[in-house]
Amino acid sequence: MDRRLFFNFKVLALAGYAAWAASAYGAEKASEGEIEKLRREGHTITQVTPIFSQLVVRSFPKGFKPVFEDLTQNGSFFIHEFVPEGESAEIWTEMLTDTGMKDMASNPQASPRALAFAMADGFEKACPSSFKLLDLGAIELGDYDAFVVVASCGTAPAANHPHSETALIITIKGEKDYYTVQWAQRGPASKLPLTLDRSIWDDRLKKLQPIKLCSVTQGEGPPYPSCVGN
Repeated sequence: MDRRLFFNFKVLALAGYAAWAASAYGAEKASEGEIEKLRREGHTITQVTPIFSQLVVRSFPKGFKPVFEDLTQNGSFFIHEFVPEGESAEIWTEMLTDTGMKDMASNPQASPRALAFAMADGFEKACPSSFKLLDLGAIELGDYDAFVVVASCGTAPAANHPHSETALIITIKGEKDYYTVQWAQRGPASKLPLTLDRSIWDDRLKKLQPIKLCSVTQGEGPPYPSCVGN
């Protein structure tokens, strides 16, 4: 699968907000101008992504573009990345990431908290001397359990450009699968752990709302009005 864009989206305005379907399988493409026109009219732009057995919905902050989408691990892991305009999947200051882990909900040992801390553990192993964790705790997204942490490396592993990296990580248990929504940022490298301002990360969590999961309606395509209309 090509690492570069195979991405289409379609916009629909509904009752004060707008939704666009993010998928490799979308049929129509909307211009950036259409999306920004809806923003100026007061709509919130909501992204709807079909990932395995459900639709993943979240608000889409202004200024981001898709840069990478892939299905790996024999079709059991999905990832979709977005960065600010003018940046790339390799060189970026901020990144939004949506992921899906197929059939993980059937694992009795899995939980949103366990997944969140497992992902944070990856940060700690990468930068044990500059690691920092902010536990934002359990939340409910409609009928689904979720957990939120912020994990940070003062100095992230990088061959050519040392930097810090901090990520808001939201883990969600779906009906069959697990999902994550992440918002990461990079900055100057620090030998010491960064000071994490909870108000900043609470604000980013708020900007991603509403985050929800919807069932797939047979025969319905982008932009999934049965989901975004609820």
